[in-house]
Amino acid sequence: MKEKDGLSTQRYDDVDLVNVTSTIDLLPSKNLSTTIWIIIGLVAAFIIAAALYLINSNKKKAAHSTEPEHQFTVPENLTPVNALHLLDLIKTKRQQTGKLDDQQQLALDGDMNNIMQSHFGKSEPEEANASLLETIKKWL
Repeated sequence: MKEKDGLSTQRYDDVDLVNVTSTIDLLPSKNLSTTIWIIIGLVAAFIIAAALYLINSNKKKAAHSTEPEHQFTVPENLTPVNALHLLDLIKTKRQQTGKLDDQQQLALDGDMNNIMQSHFGKSEPEEANASLLETIKKWL
């Protein structure tokens, strides 16, 4: 006699009931093992994490490309030193982003040299602030 969960299992032998010593499941168990569920969960988590990473990286690229090119402000009290510093920042930023070709770089270096010669050289400065402002606005 085999008892499972408090029930005894019996079978018919002719017309009499006989106790059974072992049972055979007619339908095999369709339950997936715990290990398979863990693997499925990890794969799903990895796919979700990868999708979120790709979405965030695309948003960051889009945010960088929509930034305005000129982020530089002209100071109210424009001096030759401020102008040279601002032109150097513009040059560095454009070189990093690849928006400054050789011809533009030569022209920018020439403007910086003109400012240095006219304001720090032996000659007298002529219309200092007006020429500085024109030079800066040309590169913004």
